[in-house]
Amino acid sequence: AATDIAGLVLDTAKSRNDWPRGWKIEVSLNGTEWDKPVLEGKSETNVTEFLLPKPVKASFIRITDTGEVK
Repeated sequence: AATDIAGLVLDTAKSRNDWPRGWKIEVSLNGTEWDKPVLEGKSETNVTEFLLPKPVKASFIRITDTGEVK
């Protein structure tokens, strides 16, 4: 069932030095059709808070790593 999502937390602390340096978040009601990214950004630490600009209704959330480590 779809749920209103206002944000989420990604905690990769148990995976040392492994977190998404850049990311985008997309949501879907059916897991097949995805909306345009509701949020995009960069992370500096292994705990990232994703606070959406406004709540969205979703059944599925997809976080895509768009960053790189040099």
